[in-house]
Amino acid sequence: MAEQNQNQQNQNIQTQNLKVKPGSKKAVWLPIFIIFTLVLLFWFLNAVGILGINTFTVFDNGPRKLLVLESSKGSGNIIHFIDKDSIDIKKIKITDGMPTIDYQLINDRAYFVNSETKTVNWVDDIGGKGKLDFTKVDDYSLVFLVSPDNNKIAWSKFKSEEDGKTESIFYVADINGKNKKQLMQKTYDNPKYVKPYQWSPENNSIYYFEDSYSTQNVVSNIICGGLSKLKLEDNSVSEVFNADMGCIYDLSLNEKYALYNLSNKEGDEQNNDLVIYNLNNQQRTTIDIDDSSTVESAIFSLNSRNIIISLVDRTPNQPEKHTIWSSDLFANKLKIAEGYAVRSWFSNNEILANKLEEKSTGLYKINLESLAKNKFSDYQYLAVEW
Repeated sequence: MAEQNQNQQNQNIQTQNLKVKPGSKKAVWLPIFIIFTLVLLFWFLNAVGILGINTFTVFDNGPRKLLVLESSKGSGNIIHFIDKDSIDIKKIKITDGMPTIDYQLINDRAYFVNSETKTVNWVDDIGGKGKLDFTKVDDYSLVFLVSPDNNKIAWSKFKSEEDGKTESIFYVADINGKNKKQLMQKTYDNPKYVKPYQWSPENNSIYYFEDSYSTQNVVSNIICGGLSKLKLEDNSVSEVFNADMGCIYDLSLNEKYALYNLSNKEGDEQNNDLVIYNLNNQQRTTIDIDDSSTVESAIFSLNSRNIIISLVDRTPNQPEKHTIWSSDLFANKLKIAEGYAVRSWFSNNEILANKLEEKSTGLYKINLESLAKNKFSDYQYLAVEW
């Protein structure tokens, strides 16, 4: 009996020593408070980049390499050069905390805009780096386009004034800064600017459009406006595509075809069909698109003979349905895959695509002839940020 009383006394002493008594309201709320504090701490560390929880975006796709950007809030960016054949990876760190935009891959060099210094910078896959000081635009904004042979660069600087007007000045120069020339200067009554779109195969002409902040993404540059061609030899300008025709999805690399549709034109009935427009003879060939589907992207192959199309079906009260189709220049259409979204061409008969329900596991390479779908890589960072 004495031993039982002693045990009870010890238990009472231990209970009195507890700051939170079992069964009390404090005991119930304490775990919740701890979890809330940990979640808040996790959010804060992630926001400032301490945890290194990064996002990865496939930014450009060259003949031999992919350019993947790894971004971490507060700790700068890392550029990944990925060899397509060997999946060899080279990571190049960009200056800590430096905001960068507008990436372009030319051979083994990545060009980008440093939004702090307002200049075009570059890094290569062996750690070399530099900046094109002659592109500095001070209090303007900057967009650029390097020629495929890496010999020239075209860029436009623009800014909006207090009266709502926008000034845009368009330049070209050799990549070393020599032969810098102003191509045009325009003033618009609304937010608009001249933007380089594509170099000609001979690198002696530039396609450009007058951008009013159109819908663009890394897969497809959709232009809802006119497209013009400027010859560097004499600064002559010719209209390639009239703004009244609709929205351009892509221009073939051989300069012979444009892809457009009318779905984004104001005042017109909804029309999702794609049109292959021959720039030489103005002939139009229509690719029929189902009324319930919307074209997310449409891009010509590297040899300009085929087209790959990403569609999304948003039928009311139904889950979204994503499909990929291919077409030749005669509008012969073939379904390639369901549940995928196209990333880019890999070769003339292969594409890179994301399987949407497996978005975080990487890219698939799809062969258009056999329709075989193979994992391009198991690297997690090859997931695309849409």
